[in-house]
Amino acid sequence: MLKRIDPDEKSIKELYGEYLNKWVLDYERGMLRFDEIPGFWSRCSLLYAMYKELTSLIGPAGDTLMARVTKPHGVTFLTFLKDMKGELPRDDILKLIATDLLATGWGRVYIEDDSPHEIRVIAPKGFPLAQQFKLHDDKSTHPVDYYFLGYFQGALSTLDDVNYDASEIKCVAKGDDECVFVFRNRDCDSGRGMGGR
Repeated sequence: MLKRIDPDEKSIKELYGEYLNKWVLDYERGMLRFDEIPGFWSRCSLLYAMYKELTSLIGPAGDTLMARVTKPHGVTFLTFLKDMKGELPRDDILKLIATDLLATGWGRVYIEDDSPHEIRVIAPKGFPLAQQFKLHDDKSTHPVDYYFLGYFQGALSTLDDVNYDASEIKCVAKGDDECVFVFRNRDCDSGRGMGGR
């Protein structure tokens, strides 16, 4: 006979309280830890395994698939931010996007804004997947952070009502010192913005 085991409300509240008291945020790396155990960062190991398997099965199309899967999440998150916070100055919205990434343990980024021409998102220690490559002594011949590239493309395109072209021009997984995303507005003069880069 099957025996049902179901958590009770008291146990859930106790464990939740323990989690709240023991979570710490490593601001430098943008990592949430439960004492010394990486919390959300453990998802990065899963992301690394999924990425490696996906690209081994379907090749470079795996990169495109990762970006396409996460782009709607960026759109949803930006919509959620606007609903939750109301109308905010653009700089405050960009700061909230960067803050959310750090507060949820996905890493530290900063944003260089020359909208509507170009926006850059820089992860000084690398995005989570690129850092996983480094942790595994693995090296890629091309950028790997399509999960977050798609997310940012969705969020920024929604913010500006522009379909930004997205690319990763530097990637820790390739051996670069940081990861850098560039979002360009194809409808603007390509010679303008960010020093014409």
